[in-house]
Amino acid sequence: MNAKKDTLEKDVDIEEGTSIAAGVAKIQGKKPPATKSLSGDGWFDREQVEVTQDPTSQIEEELNISPGVDPLKAFLEVDTSKPPMAQVRLPRLDTEVTVVAITDSRKHERMIQKCQREYKVRGQRREELDGDMLAKMIVAEYTVWPAFRAGHGADEDNSFKQLSEKYGTRVPDVLVERVLFPGEIQKIADAIMELGGFDTERELAKKL
Repeated sequence: MNAKKDTLEKDVDIEEGTSIAAGVAKIQGKKPPATKSLSGDGWFDREQVEVTQDPTSQIEEELNISPGVDPLKAFLEVDTSKPPMAQVRLPRLDTEVTVVAITDSRKHERMIQKCQREYKVRGQRREELDGDMLAKMIVAEYTVWPAFRAGHGADEDNSFKQLSEKYGTRVPDVLVERVLFPGEIQKIADAIMELGGFDTERELAKKL
């Protein structure tokens, strides 16, 4: 009997110690049945259990963090003395405007409140956000070059003075409207919002 078993294992290359069920499955060309183990919760299939030897590496993978990179490092090294800055290109003018991020949530909320417009529907008062007005106010407030309001940023070339004289107004949002096309205003406003971490699609939904 043992001689037959040794011959069988040799012919089909079955490892020593393999269970009878697994050996039969291998002879028949089938997938061996999943082995069972007893845990505190009862029997489970070993094939269905994933064992993670390094919990840290699993967390890094789930958070899409490069191995060995400290995820807290970016927060500790960020320069909080000045807001993030970016350039937005305007093809029509073949130039770029410099903008900074929205960092003051209270100021932003006040701007939103100023852009609320009241109207009546069947005798009931309702409010609606004037998105175009908000975009102009955002551009005027957070564009540091050229400056659309007096005393804004490092206006070394007196850009506000020159623009206000050219376009005949010192009112920031009106100046923005006279200098830029509607699409350019929205493009700059979106860039400012994104720089500050806002979801522009969500903000757009609020306007509708």
